[in-house]
Amino acid sequence: MKMFRTDGSVGDSIIYLAQNRPPMLCGDANWDGLVDIGDIVYLINYVFYSGPFPVGLSDVNNDEVLDIGDVVYLINYVFYGGPEPDCF
Repeated sequence: MKMFRTDGSVGDSIIYLAQNRPPMLCGDANWDGLVDIGDIVYLINYVFYSGPFPVGLSDVNNDEVLDIGDVVYLINYVFYGGPEPDCF
């Protein structure tokens, strides 16, 4: 985008570069395209240490609250083959 002055000279300009983000997956709290231990750590940081709000779909047990239940659900899924996250 360019801002032109009335005399035709360029007053200011900006270049916007779109990011290619992976599709949002249920349980992908850090939005890196995977549901893995990184998402568990991200949720632990949010739930226990007031870390940044998860950017992905993180209410994996679909109870409308982001809490320890979601952390446990993801641990069960990632490490023990539990049921897939259910964000809807």
